Amino acid sequence: MDPISKVKPTTTLVGPIVKSPLGESFGLPVSRLAALLSCLVLVLSGCDAIKELFVEGPSPEQMADEAFTEGNALFSQGNLDAAEEAFRRALRANPQHGPAAFSLAKLYHERGEDSRALLELGSAERLLPDSREVFVLRGDILFGRGSYTESVRAYRQALAKGASPKVRRKMIVGLVRAGEIDAAKLELEVLRGIDEGGPPFDAVWGLVKAGEGDVNEARRILEEAARSSLDPEAPYALGWFLVHQGEPGRAVRALRQAVELGGDIGVVRLLVNALVEAGEPEAAAELIRPHRQSRPRDPLVHAAYAQALIGGGQYGDALEAAERALELDPRLAPAHLARGAALEASGRLDAAIESYRRAAREAPDYAEVYRYLAEAYKSRGRNADAIGALERLLALDPSDRRGALSLIELYVTSSAHPQRGLRLVNRLLESDPGNPELLRYRRRLQAQADAAAASTRRPGGVRKTPEIIRGR
Repeated sequence: MDPISKVKPTTTLVGPIVKSPLGESFGLPVSRLAALLSCLVLVLSGCDAIKELFVEGPSPEQMADEAFTEGNALFSQGNLDAAEEAFRRALRANPQHGPAAFSLAKLYHERGEDSRALLELGSAERLLPDSREVFVLRGDILFGRGSYTESVRAYRQALAKGASPKVRRKMIVGLVRAGEIDAAKLELEVLRGIDEGGPPFDAVWGLVKAGEGDVNEARRILEEAARSSLDPEAPYALGWFLVHQGEPGRAVRALRQAVELGGDIGVVRLLVNALVEAGEPEAAAELIRPHRQSRPRDPLVHAAYAQALIGGGQYGDALEAAERALELDPRLAPAHLARGAALEASGRLDAAIESYRRAAREAPDYAEVYRYLAEAYKSRGRNADAIGALERLLALDPSDRRGALSLIELYVTSSAHPQRGLRLVNRLLESDPGNPELLRYRRRLQAQADAAAASTRRPGGVRKTPEIIRGR
């Protein structure tokens, strides 16, 4: 039977029409005409089941926009899991929805899942090629992972698309961390012409001075910026400088100020390290523990927790926390560093060295790893390798006083490169001219340099050709 013929008349209006001369004039069987008229009556009376056959539903683009709007509302309310699902629905409806891809990346970054955020940013960059915010977020994520050269590249792309002077400040800090001081100075001159000054600018200026090795001037600028700032950027810069000067107690005070001013999780992680170095591992663990609970998928938080546990002598728990960080992000340099520190504290030195080397491969300009690597090499009696690691550290961060002192000590004890040692000692004496330890090192290095010069001369005063040049 024809499907339409199955529809039965449902109103008293249909019967008379069908049986009338008007109905007979259609030339249709009575039952079929009655069914057709019944459908028409149902449509006119508002039958949803029939109207759905004729009314077009929302387009995929409309569905994507609705899901995206819902996701943004959920994100702003802090309901990240529901927001993630809404953004995913938007992308399923319209895979070319760039704002949804970018919002998903921001969500993952907010949760600390930066490896997933970077994947989504790859899509967002393709779909939103003119968006400076996409490249700023990429730069921020890479900076937090210790990949400073890559972060600079992302910030440059954002600036090319019209990003604010604040992004240029971030880029200059990245250049300083990557040891690119000349490039940082050039960018500082550009910033000077467009920034109105104040503590945030001064903080960047101070870091550039530190990178130049002008430690006293850097300290003066950074301390003044921190005193007059309501922006966490200035006390954070001072705290970073003081940590690398071997003054963790003062760094703790500066970094606590940065946290009070609203500093992000990166400030908290540096404060954890400063507390550990200041001999307060319990305070460090107490500080990071709530973040570990609120950000369970953030590997950087787990790595910081591992460092706090190492400071407290809880090596097994520290190794477990570092392993958890690496489960979440196998390529994260700070997590490999934390794992190496836990292994070294447990007496597993060779395994620790491998973890440090992996951290250096993942983030070659992550200066902190070279300090740990040097100490491990030194413990193994590999002084030449330790010297190489510390020289790399100081190439990235010339203001690192702790690294400089360690390197000078190695130059002295190994009788290697006395001239390099003298240059380094003299540089430190410029900012600390009466330091008795440095003066002692200088005397010993000068004696080694004199002895080396004497040993390379023949009795007639003719300089011998070094064996390495003769090809032996």
